[in-house]
Amino acid sequence: MSTQKKSFILSAIKEIIFLVIGILIAVSINNWNEARKDKIELRKILIAVSEDLKNDIKEVDEVLGFYNKAEKKLC
Repeated sequence: MSTQKKSFILSAIKEIIFLVIGILIAVSINNWNEARKDKIELRKILIAVSEDLKNDIKEVDEVLGFYNKAEKKLC
């Protein structure tokens, strides 16, 4: 095998290795970014659930207050 062919094959192998490394880096960055987005979305959902629970507690307190007043009037 000539020196020129060996050089060409080595260059091709190097390019393939760099390409694979680049793809792996890109996939890693994409996974990290998706995990970050998921975390942000989860935080938004948890905040919404927390607010809903606070509102539900207020409504239950109002209903209980209404029934307690009604019960006192009946007794």
